[in-house]
Amino acid sequence: MIKRRVEVKLSEGATEMLRKLPFEDQKRLYGVILSLRTDPFPARAEKIPMSESYRITVGAFRILYEMEGTTVRVEAIRSILAGLI
Repeated sequence: MIKRRVEVKLSEGATEMLRKLPFEDQKRLYGVILSLRTDPFPARAEKIPMSESYRITVGAFRILYEMEGTTVRVEAIRSILAGLI
């Protein structure tokens, strides 16, 4: 089965959060974000109720994103430890 590649875009807020993190966390999160190009709905993605958004937990962080046609738009990266989501 050939999977369709989609484009991945990060919001300004998600880009800024990623830049503020330690390099090892950046690498881990960026790897997951890039994997959304070939599988925008991995098994570990959770649909957020009453929303078009999905979230993926990566260690102490959550990546929040939406699928818009053939584009994955990463809206936010949040720390679970900070209690933001």
